[in-house]
Amino acid sequence: MEAIKNGLCKNLTPAQLWSGARFFLLLNLGLIIYAVALNFYCAPNHFVFGGTTGLSVVLATCFPALSVSTFMWITNAVLDVLGCVFLGIKTMGWTLYSSFMLSFYSSMCEKLFPVSQPLTDDTLLELCFAVALPAIASGIVFLGLMLAGMRKKHAKYTPLRFHGCGPSLLKQKGPRRHCLRGFVLL
Repeated sequence: MEAIKNGLCKNLTPAQLWSGARFFLLLNLGLIIYAVALNFYCAPNHFVFGGTTGLSVVLATCFPALSVSTFMWITNAVLDVLGCVFLGIKTMGWTLYSSFMLSFYSSMCEKLFPVSQPLTDDTLLELCFAVALPAIASGIVFLGLMLAGMRKKHAKYTPLRFHGCGPSLLKQKGPRRHCLRGFVLL
């Protein structure tokens, strides 16, 4: 135990500790914002965007005896176990934490602020908040990853080429240049 304590103290600088703490705080802030959006806007309006949250909204609509967060706990647990089996526990580290904390924050929002009806009669306004808040939450989490330096070793930008575009076609000008170019973060 002493060796582990000495190894941690020797290898982590204050800047690294602050970077890790900042990432942890930003991750939790993003998860809380996402849970608020899910509880106040997505679930009452039955907005489904995909993933475990979308599946949970659909299942809670089909089986109203259980809440959205209950289905989130179940689906996240099943998918996390499958991820650990097929990808390994080392790969699933922050995913395990994030999925269970999102379920926890959603449960807390449902308990503290129960919402059964949409907040307003304006569905478009509700949809805007249901889209904007998770987008802001994702941006905060990605900012935390970037500030902590966790994306540096994984970030790799590769050009995308569609319609069989090659380098010679990309150099052409005028109407023949119909390629869609972009970049993807792998």
